[in-house]
Amino acid sequence: MIPVNIWNEKKVIVTIKNTKLQKIGKKSIIPVKEQFNTEAEARAFIEKNYSDAFKPDFHFDRKGWQYDLPNGDQVDLEDIEAHFSIEFKSETEEGLQNLLDLFQTSSKEVIRGPSVVAVRDLLKKWSWIK
Repeated sequence: MIPVNIWNEKKVIVTIKNTKLQKIGKKSIIPVKEQFNTEAEARAFIEKNYSDAFKPDFHFDRKGWQYDLPNGDQVDLEDIEAHFSIEFKSETEEGLQNLLDLFQTSSKEVIRGPSVVAVRDLLKKWSWIK
């Protein structure tokens, strides 16, 4: 659920993302992105279309701030259950490497794979979810 945002989108968005790992970062292919006014509408859509393939696993709350850089890259700062992250976005791996360098971020600090899976694993580690 997205209570407040800068995009012209509805409050609840259901997406399916396929992640393609790269040397640095990932590319997300989004074959499904549906928008709804309420969580109930979104849950009904999921139940009708995906209940045979997907089951709820966990949930978490986050809020964030997105910064657009002059060259088109983006930096997102996020507060995920009182733990903070930074996400670098660029169309190229070279752009991602430049952002890592700019923010003095070691490649050891970079999450590999889908970020939602990493968040789930970190929250389990911190005992927020079982």
